[in-house]
Amino acid sequence: MKWNIIRTTIIIFSIGLAIALLRILLIFFPLFNIIDVVLFGGLGYTLGKRVFSGKWTWGLLLSLPSVAMSLYIVLNIGLSSIMEGTGTGHLIALVIMPLSACIGIFYGAKKESKTNA
Repeated sequence: MKWNIIRTTIIIFSIGLAIALLRILLIFFPLFNIIDVVLFGGLGYTLGKRVFSGKWTWGLLLSLPSVAMSLYIVLNIGLSSIMEGTGTGHLIALVIMPLSACIGIFYGAKKESKTNA
């Protein structure tokens, strides 16, 4: 059981790293926060159907690399620039990415438990 959890953690973190790299390309699109919601919500939904039901911590692990990248950008931009409107998308993404991944896991696990009952 312990090796299964370690293997799942490594796989989910690797997927999170791949999504963080994909997010670098998506930054230049106008509505990248909507793309974040769809991307992390869909991955969370798929993850909720595949791994242990109701484990929202997997969603946090999935979004950790992208959140770290957005936090790095927000800290380098500075608070004064964010107040002027530059970088607000990254600030919003800090909340949206983990939240949408956890909501996706919740709905995926809920749907999976209904089909098993």
